[in-house]
This record gives sequence, structure tokens and C-alpha cells, in this order.
Amino acid sequence: LVTRTKMSTTFYSKKFNWETSVSVKHAVKLVEAGTEGIAFRLSLDSKDDWAILSGCLKASTSCKALDFKGCGIKQDGAFSLAQILSDENLIQYLYMYDNQIGDNGTRVIAECLQSSAAASLTYISLSKNNIGDIGARYIGEFLENNNSLLFLGLGS
Repeated sequence: LVTRTKMSTTFYSKKFNWETSVSVKHAVKLVEAGTEGIAFRLSLDSKDDWAILSGCLKASTSCKALDFKGCGIKQDGAFSLAQILSDENLIQYLYMYDNQIGDNGTRVIAECLQSSAAASLTYISLSKNNIGDIGARYIGEFLENNNSLLFLGLGS
């Protein structure tokens, strides 16, 4: 299982043309330039920031991968991210390692992933997000009806 996880992560990290963004304005420029994968290295706690990201990702025809490792995303950010994912988009890869979405944030993400709009997602990492038994149950319900997901990371 460990080898498979490493292979999946390596496969996806090499699959996309990645750029790193340290501001929301920079992320918008990257999306407009046709970047496939954006690694966010900033704190995303403002509803205004999420609204800007939502607008540019909704209009994107190229962005397929989002890396929010350690961005301090909490439950409110998970709600905003769920809205982005429930819009029609091309997102295949979602890396949420080391945030704090908790059980309620997991619930809203799992609910949006059950929509047909999120059918393109094949890789999701929610490791180190303070997800307990209740959040794991939400993920289990999502998995019962999902045929497209190839990788799910839920480690602590």
C-alpha cells in the first residue's frame, strides 16, 4: 500500500505542468495563462479570496490540479472549496494535505463530490485534516457511489 501511494503521488505530480502561487492575484494570472496545476502556498481564509478563485477556476479550460498543502484551510474554506468543486470544471487532482477542515468540512466536500460536476476528480488527499470517525463515515458514503476516484489519502 505504501508503494502504491508513492506511485500515485509521483504519477500525478509529474502529470501536470505545475506552478506555485503565493497570492490569489498570482493564481488568477496562472489560471488565465493556461497553467494545468497550481500549488498554493498562502493562507486562504478570506471569503473574497475564495470568490476570486472560484470565478477564475469556473472559467478555466486548462486547470486540472490544485495543491492546497498547508494553506490553513478550515471548515469555512472547505465550504468555499466545495462550491468550486461542484461547478463544472476539469479538476482531476485535489491535494489538501495538512489543513484543518475537520468533520464538517469533510462532509461538505464529500457531498459535493457526489455530484456529476466533480466526476473528473481521480485523486484526493485529505490527510492531516483533523478528520474523525464522523468525517470518515461521510467519505465512506461518498465512496459507495463513486466509480472515478483512483486515489484517496486519509492518513493522520
